[in-house]
Amino acid sequence: MEISALNGSVSPVALDQSPSNRKTTPVESADDNKEKESTPAAPPDASEAIEKQELSESESRKLRELKQADREVKAHEQAHKAAAGQYARGGPSYVYERGPDGRLYAVGGEVSLDVSEIPNDPEATIRKMQQVRRAALAPRDPSPQDRRVAAEATAREAAARREAASTKEQEQMDFSSDPLNVPLTRVAKYGYSHMFPIQRLLNTLA
Repeated sequence: MEISALNGSVSPVALDQSPSNRKTTPVESADDNKEKESTPAAPPDASEAIEKQELSESESRKLRELKQADREVKAHEQAHKAAAGQYARGGPSYVYERGPDGRLYAVGGEVSLDVSEIPNDPEATIRKMQQVRRAALAPRDPSPQDRRVAAEATAREAAARREAASTKEQEQMDFSSDPLNVPLTRVAKYGYSHMFPIQRLLNTLA
């Protein structure tokens, strides 16, 4: 499965659940579909009859594998989607393989996530990256790409924490360097009245 990380200048990142040893069977072309349309539709139970009676042992095994993969891939992608919440961009998209029974089964998928920072708000960015990381690691079996997206979210969270700490430190420095911002306790310590500490301080500085 893939989770795509949408972050503006950074190219999309995907969480890949597609098995490397599986090949996707091409879907029939338009001409093939035309031929199928000219063939009378089989009764609803025809495919079941084919599956039970006409599939070889290897085809039956392949069909079981595809059905299992379909369940796992869809559960994996839905876990990403549910945990991502507002930061998921649309629903999951899937890669399909046609089985011996003629049906399509999901063998890979992708969920796109927004991993961009929130401008001028490091605290909000921290919360966002935490949720993105949870979404990336939400499935029971995170893929290597899932873990890469989680690592990217962790790095962005750390950068936002540094930015928040730097901003707070600068604000404290600005506060302490301004005599008008001296707390009443400090003014009182030097003998000023609690009633008019700022005015007395100004008179002293004049």
